[in-house]
Amino acid sequence: MGWFVRRRKALRARARRAALLLMLLPVITAGSANAAPEGRQGGGASVVFINVGKADSVLLRVDNKAFLIDAGGKASAPALLAALSAMGVERIDGLFLTHTHSDHIGGVKALVGAVPVERLYFAGISLPNAKGEHKLRKLAEKHNLPYTQLKAGDRVEAGGNAAFTVLGPLVLDEEDDNDNSLVLSIALNGRVFLFTGDMQFPEEATLLESGTDVTAHVLKVGNHGNPDATSIRFAAAVSPEYAVISTDTEEAPHSVNDIVIANLFPARVFVTEGYALGIRMDISGEGRISVSELLEP
Repeated sequence: MGWFVRRRKALRARARRAALLLMLLPVITAGSANAAPEGRQGGGASVVFINVGKADSVLLRVDNKAFLIDAGGKASAPALLAALSAMGVERIDGLFLTHTHSDHIGGVKALVGAVPVERLYFAGISLPNAKGEHKLRKLAEKHNLPYTQLKAGDRVEAGGNAAFTVLGPLVLDEEDDNDNSLVLSIALNGRVFLFTGDMQFPEEATLLESGTDVTAHVLKVGNHGNPDATSIRFAAAVSPEYAVISTDTEEAPHSVNDIVIANLFPARVFVTEGYALGIRMDISGEGRISVSELLEP
């Protein structure tokens, strides 16, 4: 147990040192031979991986529009709202919920009570409640939110020639809703971001076996960096330059796992717990990515 704690602390220190090095470099060009230069906005765009503890929430700003992927947990709602305020967000044009677990949807009530949410998006494939009803559809109805159920191959326009592309889920996993996670890809000024929710090995395998292109410059690591996700095969297929793990290792001691970090090498790995409000990535019109810490104004 002592070794595990020391090793986890060393990993966290290494991730923070890497993040500090990147922050000292004002602009870093992200490039990959596997990703096509599409989704050009002409202006800048930004992605913020919000520090919502052992939970998930990512904000995207594109052409004066704001999109949120997951809403964190109930307890982390104040952190979510603080990050939105720091980014000047007064409206959410689209809220994507990757799956039904409370650390991804628990902040919805606080969110819709604070800012208007124009539309809710979620996968049609999902484990139902005890009455056989779609849990996220019921959530949308509860909060009077217009909604769209998505399937693989669908696109959601994000403005500025950018669009979210739905990659998964492809099949229903009847054992674990993590493996029914909505998987999204978006190109911002030619730099591809891949968002995987809590996807684990089974859903990773269905995507890879289907021939789905998962290459990306930036990967939101699945299931908080736990060892049941981000196989070496999947990590190699994505081949990211940056990888972000959303977690709090005090609350989730098995996250930011050694094996996951090794599988992601040589990507630069960031962990949200090390940043005040979150990790901000700005993408210039020329496709350069700059990394900084989101702070309270």
